[in-house]
Amino acid sequence: VSVAGQPLPTTAGPVMSDRLTTAVVIDASQAAAPVLQRGLRGAADFALATPPAVGCVLVADTSPPSVVTPLQPGPAAMLQGLSRIESHGARQTAEAVELALHQLPVETDDPRLIVLYTAAPDAAGYPAADLVARLTSAGVVLAVVAAAGDDAAAPPYWSSVAAATGGVAVGVRDAEVVDAFARVRTALRTRYLLTFPAPNRLPADAVVRIDTPTGPLTGGAVIPAPTPTPAVHAAGTRVGQPVGPALALVTLALLVGGAAVARARSRRPGTALIAPPTPTNRRTGSAGMSSAESRRPDIHPMPAPLE
Repeated sequence: VSVAGQPLPTTAGPVMSDRLTTAVVIDASQAAAPVLQRGLRGAADFALATPPAVGCVLVADTSPPSVVTPLQPGPAAMLQGLSRIESHGARQTAEAVELALHQLPVETDDPRLIVLYTAAPDAAGYPAADLVARLTSAGVVLAVVAAAGDDAAAPPYWSSVAAATGGVAVGVRDAEVVDAFARVRTALRTRYLLTFPAPNRLPADAVVRIDTPTGPLTGGAVIPAPTPTPAVHAAGTRVGQPVGPALALVTLALLVGGAAVARARSRRPGTALIAPPTPTNRRTGSAGMSSAESRRPDIHPMPAPLE
């Protein structure tokens, strides 16, 4: 990573590693009752397949959302919590995601992930741009398994939000939920976290270069000046939030079919999100670029997030 031609010290590591902290949010509303048990089995399979040292949190999306099991290493507590979840009430997805965010460690350069299982097409009127800003300001990747009934495509709302955070959304018919969690896990294994110091002066132009076996890939991005944005609290009230430590999130589609999530931190206040489109590889169906596509992917600025 370089700014104004000056290379910045950068570290890289896989998102799916022992350093990961994961919050699993389960749609346990009465409306999702017909697909709840399949989702619980899929979430259990996902937890068992993650590295044993991964910290896990379990949140139920009901009214009100609740923490079923607090942050603990390993899947044991989460598996017990999954067995206790029963459908009731109405879903409050934006508040459930906010509650999950509050359970994840804040001052860390380690990867953080929210896995959402939901039967809802969106977050009940909460704008996608606001949810993107909230997640990226916290440096959190979102993965979604959307129980889409007869439609196997993920709803556009969840696809756009997940992609903007460097994550993935998978739509699934009811009988294929466990397989959908496995597909999410496979996709996340292609994501890498890049951490580097944010520039002292914002806005700033940054260049991310990644060397691959077939040659280097580069992408340009503008890290904008910080702008406070509203966020939804667990109680559902939007309030103005102060600007916190700088954080820039970048996703870069790779020729080899992976993606890199880059996080920039500095002493200056402010945040930014930069995310490119992640086209489907015409040959493999994975997120990446085919040989016919440009070797210089575009990275487009998104609204400045919160903290």
